[in-house]
Amino acid sequence: MRSRIYATFIAVIGASCLSAADATLPDGNWQLSYGASPLNLNAVCVIKTTTKDGKTTAEVVDSRVGFPATFDSFTVKDQDISIVLKGQGLTIRFDGIVNPKSPNEVKGFFGDDRLSFKGFLKATMSDKVEARVTPPEPPKEYAEYRKLASDVVRALQAQRTATTEEEKEKATKDLADAQQKQKSEGSKFLTETIAKHADSPYAAIAADELLTLAPTSKASIQDVTSWMNLLLADAKSYGSVFSKRYQATIAEKVVGMKGYEEAALGLLTTAAAELTDKDDLNVQARLYKSLAKAQTAAGKKADAAKTTDKLVAIEKKLDDEYKEKVPPFKPAMYAGRQAKDANKVAVMELFTGAQCPPCVAADVGFDALEKAYKHQDLVLIQYHMHIPGPDPLTNPTSEGRWAYYRKLFPQGVRGTPTTIFNGRIAAAGGGGMAQSQGKFNQYKEVIDEILEESTTVEITGTSSLKGDDIAVNVNIKGLKGLSKELKIRVLVVEESIRYVGGNQLRFHHQVVRAALGGVEGKSVTGDTFNGDFTGKISEIKTELEDYLTNFSRPFPNPDRPMDLVNLKAIVLVQDDVDGRIIQAQQFDLKAGK
Repeated sequence: MRSRIYATFIAVIGASCLSAADATLPDGNWQLSYGASPLNLNAVCVIKTTTKDGKTTAEVVDSRVGFPATFDSFTVKDQDISIVLKGQGLTIRFDGIVNPKSPNEVKGFFGDDRLSFKGFLKATMSDKVEARVTPPEPPKEYAEYRKLASDVVRALQAQRTATTEEEKEKATKDLADAQQKQKSEGSKFLTETIAKHADSPYAAIAADELLTLAPTSKASIQDVTSWMNLLLADAKSYGSVFSKRYQATIAEKVVGMKGYEEAALGLLTTAAAELTDKDDLNVQARLYKSLAKAQTAAGKKADAAKTTDKLVAIEKKLDDEYKEKVPPFKPAMYAGRQAKDANKVAVMELFTGAQCPPCVAADVGFDALEKAYKHQDLVLIQYHMHIPGPDPLTNPTSEGRWAYYRKLFPQGVRGTPTTIFNGRIAAAGGGGMAQSQGKFNQYKEVIDEILEESTTVEITGTSSLKGDDIAVNVNIKGLKGLSKELKIRVLVVEESIRYVGGNQLRFHHQVVRAALGGVEGKSVTGDTFNGDFTGKISEIKTELEDYLTNFSRPFPNPDRPMDLVNLKAIVLVQDDVDGRIIQAQQFDLKAGK
């Protein structure tokens, strides 16, 4: 998923002719590609370089089809090569280093200030971009490992599709056999790949696989350290920017594996000593966070305290920078209702994920709405999902609401971001930070129309948070003749949660944490409704912690935000026939009231 983040940006590179001095790059055609691994690359463009009188010019001869971008600059100095692409509000660069031992392929960093990929500038005889970059042929040892992994996947699929008891029993046995074979033979094939093909890109790929399998295979600290060193040496061939970011990635991976903190501590101590004030603040924060965890696990409490102090200072700088820059535009304030009888409260429900890069535009547009409207006019609700990866802000209530809308709109609710307004899907799609103002404008157009509508439904009530106890009393009038399937739902949302996931957004707002009385809600039996919805903060925390602890996949970030402060209760009057939200109201849950 991450490698697709630039798909709408690097798709068409505008043809241009740029120059560089002191060129060492041979003349000819070169294809620029990027990806998380040499086995899964996306081609960007083919450029042609020509050297005359000691100067090199570069022009684009072919590129991918899609949204336009500009081939902004091409620079060669000694053995350093830099290409800058601009478009859609983003600046992406490739910084490579010519290796005399392999002059026909330049490795480097490809990315921006947030994300980084392995980049490749490779000589080609073609003047056309490859639709699919062909990976190098794997050595037989790695091919044998992939066969074992494929057997496990096929066995899993067979188990999921089995219908009869006999089929299920056979599928379960086949799966157990395939998993056991992968466990007993997989590490051997990966180790042989490293030993026999050290110069192949598959050596680093095998090391990464072995590192992932370390807790299961009971690998030694020495083995884990050797695999880490191999991966870090490989990362250095892509330049210092990629190398330092990858250091943080490896450290986070190993420090999260119980029993291997010692291996991580050695790497992190060295990496932290090499940090300077000029290094990216995000990289510094990631390394110091992992270092503090490793020091704590090793019983070095004093060292961990000093590291934590450094981390706190860096995180504050990052938070301050984020708040200044996000949203990257000034939201237009709502001018007010025009119709005299308009009284409907608009409700926006956003399904998103902290690991979802395309959700950035939707999330930031959503956050900007909070600055543009009063909650008496607009109620904002954010549900987190494990899409495309595990997200600790996901919970049984968010999954329950996802299932509710999936049943109603199976073709419309399929991924994140999904935006629903008063029970109707609208303004679909996402994008990066540069698209956030466009999403805000789309959302505003839908919301302003809803705010001109009227309804007979009126919600009043009281709310309180006394110690551990949440209590919301709901009174609703004007329900006569509306629907026989009306439900009253009360959601508990947290106003602001600080959590940095894969898409690098630092704050998430109006995040659903629980549903008082259950996600299914309470049925309406008359023309009015009066009901009490209660809960306990301690029980909500326990439910969240149990859910995350028992989740089947590992989380990329060990943080588990559990403050549960600045809570709100949102009351929804919803028709379960078609999902339409007829009216809504938000109540504060303030301590002592």
